[in-house]
Amino acid sequence: MRWARWATRRVAIASAKLLLQLIRHSRPVAAVFFPLYPREVAALRLQQALSNQDWGRARVLAGDLDSNALRRRKSWLSQTFLLSLVEPLDVRRVEGESNDSEAEVHECFKPNGFADSPFRLLVYTTIFGEGYQLHPVLWSGVENVDYVCITDQPLESAFWRVIQVQGTQSSSNLSAKVHKLVGWERLGSYDASLFVDSTYFLHNNPKTFINTLRQFGMGFFKHPKKKHMTVEVTSIAYRGQESAIAVVNQLEEYFRQGLPDTDFLFEASCIWRCHHCAEVRDNCDAWWQEVREYSQRDQLSLAKIVWERDLAQRIQLPSRLGNTLSNVAMFRFASPTTSHVVPRARRAGHLPIRFISTPEYLHSGSTHMRAHQMAHYLRTSRGIDARVVLDIPSEPSKLILSKYFLRRTSEEQIRQLKSLGHLVVADPVDDAPNKTKWQTCDVVLASSIGLYRWSYAELWPRTSVNYVGHHYDPRLMASTGQPVHPFAYVGEPSNLRLPAAAQGRVNVVKVDTKQADSWWLTAVSDLRCHYAIRSGKSEDGFKPFLKGFTAARLKVPIVIQRGDHDADYFLPSDYPYFVEPNASDDDIMEMLDYVDATYRTSVWTYALDIVVSLEPLARLETVAEQLLAALHEGGAPKWHDPDFSVQLI
Repeated sequence: MRWARWATRRVAIASAKLLLQLIRHSRPVAAVFFPLYPREVAALRLQQALSNQDWGRARVLAGDLDSNALRRRKSWLSQTFLLSLVEPLDVRRVEGESNDSEAEVHECFKPNGFADSPFRLLVYTTIFGEGYQLHPVLWSGVENVDYVCITDQPLESAFWRVIQVQGTQSSSNLSAKVHKLVGWERLGSYDASLFVDSTYFLHNNPKTFINTLRQFGMGFFKHPKKKHMTVEVTSIAYRGQESAIAVVNQLEEYFRQGLPDTDFLFEASCIWRCHHCAEVRDNCDAWWQEVREYSQRDQLSLAKIVWERDLAQRIQLPSRLGNTLSNVAMFRFASPTTSHVVPRARRAGHLPIRFISTPEYLHSGSTHMRAHQMAHYLRTSRGIDARVVLDIPSEPSKLILSKYFLRRTSEEQIRQLKSLGHLVVADPVDDAPNKTKWQTCDVVLASSIGLYRWSYAELWPRTSVNYVGHHYDPRLMASTGQPVHPFAYVGEPSNLRLPAAAQGRVNVVKVDTKQADSWWLTAVSDLRCHYAIRSGKSEDGFKPFLKGFTAARLKVPIVIQRGDHDADYFLPSDYPYFVEPNASDDDIMEMLDYVDATYRTSVWTYALDIVVSLEPLARLETVAEQLLAALHEGGAPKWHDPDFSVQLI
């Protein structure tokens, strides 16, 4: 299914490119398509006028695009127009200079090295106006790293410190820009900051890439899709993100001053800054002045600042880190295109929390961890009225449908639950996605990053989507003695992929997930490495990284396939005990030999440190805070400095 959608998308883009080329170069073809796609044809003509620097013609076309007469039509061409917009000189994807050579740290960081003394990093974002969701941060508890969201909306998060302020500018966009461009120094005493757009999901520990960023006083990624200013202005005008006439006039002035059309277009959705560098402050002040004088599209004014001050080589982040669409630290969701829907969880107020299960699965492993353990923690540690039930509560509640209860419940039954005043929350865990059923619920809890990405793309904003990870079983204890079994697999044997030659080396701890077995807790206390190579099932959904979290709790490395659901998010690409997705039995045996050969070496220690670092992410109390934030009950944990303050701009 995913392959078919990818192929359809590629064919649509290729077809649109061909058609747009014909429209661009053939007046008869353009005349035929103008009545059907007037906005697309006008945008292509605008791009051509900008490339020819025909400013009079460009202003006429910009005025047409600013008017309501040329509206975008919902069709395959309009949907792929921006993806297929042909660059005037080069249709290839823009990579920019590699800039991958290792360099010493920037001079402003030399007296205060990250590894030698406390280095305080601020990661922040801004949300002004309705229509945006604050995405999770997996490593939000890292020491000396604060995650802050500045917003004018009543947002709640278990991951970010949300600071609600009043907008100070003429528009929500400009109010966000002032904090983005020049507000970073007013957010506290930090050594550096990383601004990220609110459309990003941060999934990596910042300490894994901080030393690379410390080579720069200020850092940006080159634009991943565009390198021409004329294409950027055309895109802005076509989308209606800014007055088309305003950005055309801005580009005319920049070209008059000598700004080239290519090589200076950086994306401003991710910005690294050193707080001790006077040049950085000066650059940002000048950037803000350009935004105030011309348009709110800060990438246009950034290009001017970069060219005017000869910054291109000094600020371009290395391509090995990735780009603004996906990099070592984060990946990006599409910007919202629909109006904001206030989550019912917020409007519902405080209600008792009820986890509902079916009798036959009341004591299954999934229900035991996601319902019984969670309800017990909320009740005893947080004083919240939370219980597991088998019958529909008579009073309104925040009703969390367990995986098995959700599986047997119809869409009509979900609507009936909502009509009784319940806030209906789906917790499918690893069930295969069911868009029709899930979008009937008020809230969907995603226990894996893969499910969160799918749910956000398919269900939001009609349904509130929240990442609520999967905790390890708190009854597990880390091994303290000499390992008896080199390898152990914990789970249902039907999911296991084990070469015949390895059957004597891997202790298979058979666990019936339909029962809340506890005997296995002691059976895994003496292993050296967690074996987690599974055979996929056609009915599998997105699986949480529970085997990895279990290994983290046991303080042992894990052998797992690369690309195994969430493994690639939580383990770095150079994790030494990955096997490839298409690994043969011989490849698996070779990996087991490698694990034995590297036992208690630097390779082993590196793998162990990576896995053990995941343990705080999967504690029951951590996941409980994520659940409370999803249900708008209780707010965020106190991970940050209580003296944190913001001076309004």
